[in-house]
Amino acid sequence: MSDPTTAPNRNRNGDGTPAPSPAPSRTASQAPAPAPAPFPFPTPTASPTASPAPHPAPHPSEVRAGTPHPGGAAAATAVTDPAAAFSDPATGGATAARTPHGPGRSHPPRHAGRTAGVPLGGAGAMTARALRLSSRNIDALLTALLLPVMLMLVFVYFFGGAIDTGTSYVTYVVPGVLVLCAGYGSSSTAVSVSYDMSGGIIDRFRTLDVGGTAMLTGHVAASAARNTVSTVLVLGVAFLIGFRPEAGLGAWLAAVGVLLAFVMAFSWLGAAVGLLAKSPEAAGGFTFLVLFLPYPSSAFVPIETMPSWLHGFAEHQPVTPVIEALRGLLLDQPVDNAPWTAVAWCAGITAVSVVLSGILFRHRTGG
Repeated sequence: MSDPTTAPNRNRNGDGTPAPSPAPSRTASQAPAPAPAPFPFPTPTASPTASPAPHPAPHPSEVRAGTPHPGGAAAATAVTDPAAAFSDPATGGATAARTPHGPGRSHPPRHAGRTAGVPLGGAGAMTARALRLSSRNIDALLTALLLPVMLMLVFVYFFGGAIDTGTSYVTYVVPGVLVLCAGYGSSSTAVSVSYDMSGGIIDRFRTLDVGGTAMLTGHVAASAARNTVSTVLVLGVAFLIGFRPEAGLGAWLAAVGVLLAFVMAFSWLGAAVGLLAKSPEAAGGFTFLVLFLPYPSSAFVPIETMPSWLHGFAEHQPVTPVIEALRGLLLDQPVDNAPWTAVAWCAGITAVSVVLSGILFRHRTGG
């Protein structure tokens, strides 16, 4: 047994000072954490004359437009295009980027809609867009091209032998088919405009400073281009089945002018209907109305053969003077005042439709 009188002196040195305590034993759970692995990239050494390191540019996903960043506006907005990063010696090697709108700008300039020197809001760009959309809608394009041809063939070969017009029926009916073709093609503008108004594209146009006039003019110009193609097709088939006009160059030019005025008038009217309609399906009803107008006119039969109660409407509706003007010009017949009446109708419809389209567009867009 140990001597209790000497127990208090066990932890003292020979000179009486306390002896150091032995290091406590550590279990596996109390072992110190291993030192972190060294950073895999070499740490740059600052030059004695180098300026203080700038704040690093944030990751693109961490930057929002208008958010301040310690590195300055250039660092905050430049990272939106990491592929264009470059080293700027003036900032001590800080990383910046070439942005399309210049350093320090978080939004596009006012004229961001300009591409290749042509304003995006111009009618030319909107016309090209409308034509591209038409080329992608194959079924509607084929209908607009083939329906007038099929109707002409039906009337010539199915009903032509039973209708007495005093001349070859194909010669009589072609001017009416041309107007029917132009009216049907023009009325499709209502559906196109209605699709734009209900599809949300107008909000994108407004952010690019694209006005309603440019958009609507583009649709109307595209309608004129489509009608040119369909009119040429109808005339080509008409020549194949026996149509022989006797017009000179001046008469041809006058006929083209009257037909173009009719296309422009009903295209603008279609644009107004498209703005007024609540859906593209509702706007499609205008197509039926325009397709119906040539029937109670002199397009397919003389007005004298119709019931007497229908004469008033058939003689004074806008389609009849256009048909009579085309028939007289192409066949070298007396036209009286039919061309002027047709132009007056077209000018009046165009003026009213343009004004109405502007009012309806501002009402629909809140502008």
